[in-house]
Formats: sequence, C-alpha cells, structure tokens
Amino acid sequence: MLESEQPVVLICEAEWSGDAHIMAPIIEDLVECFNGKIRFGKLDFEKYATLAERYCTRQSLTFLFFKDGRMVNLIQGTVLKTALKKQIEMLLK
Repeated sequence: MLESEQPVVLICEAEWSGDAHIMAPIIEDLVECFNGKIRFGKLDFEKYATLAERYCTRQSLTFLFFKDGRMVNLIQGTVLKTALKKQIEMLLK
C-alpha cells in the first residue's frame, strides 16, 4: 500500500480509542470526497505492533501521510475536518 502510485493516508488507531470513534464519520466523508485520488488504510497498532512502531507513536490516533512511498507528515489525535482535508489536498500537489 505504501508503494502506491497514489498518495496514501494511513490511520493508526486502536479499537478502544475514543479519538478514533470521534473521527470515524469525518474519515468516512473524506474517503468519499477523495475516492480514486487518495488511498486510505487503517492499521490497528495493537494487532500490528511491529509495523506500528515503525511509523506510529502510541497515541490513540495518528494520521500518516505518504507520497511517492515516503512519509511526508503526521497528525496525532483529533483534528478539525478542514485541517485534515487541507493536509490531504497538499498530497495531491
């Protein structure tokens, strides 16, 4: 997935995360908005601890932004939809 030709947003979360539950409707809206332009994926950092340690902190929610196979930014915790959308749009430039 990280080697995708499209930019990637990887969401690191845990099933128990309140932040993840709060952000779920926003994430769903953004997935619809950027369908076909951005690849979205989720990583449960408790199930895939080794992989998560490479990219994520132990925050209950971390958004990782990849372009050309490289991580270019990350956002931790809850964030306004407009700020998250702006960051995703920057991946398309």
